[in-house]
Amino acid sequence: MLIENQQDGRVSATVLGLPDIKSSGATKEEALEKLIQLLQERKPEIVTLEIEPPQTEHPWMKFAGMFKDDSTYLFIVKNFRVILLASQYSLAEFKISNAI
Repeated sequence: MLIENQQDGRVSATVLGLPDIKSSGATKEEALEKLIQLLQERKPEIVTLEIEPPQTEHPWMKFAGMFKDDSTYLFIVKNFRVILLASQYSLAEFKISNAI
């Protein structure tokens, strides 16, 4: 509700989002009471509406399975730990040999 004091000393009340539902009174309470009466006369019904979001494909799904028949990729996946340790060892060995 938006409550405003008017220049003539009266108080106006408006339902935010429903600008056609307004009332005024000598006091804030009177303006609100009139506003409630206006709303009750309309007999509004509040309804909850569930809207399903559109089903969109995840942008990375187009890459799913792209290596399923790639023997090199399968070798890397199966031997990842060995390859990782070997690359770290080779890198460390490279640094030591270049430092000498």
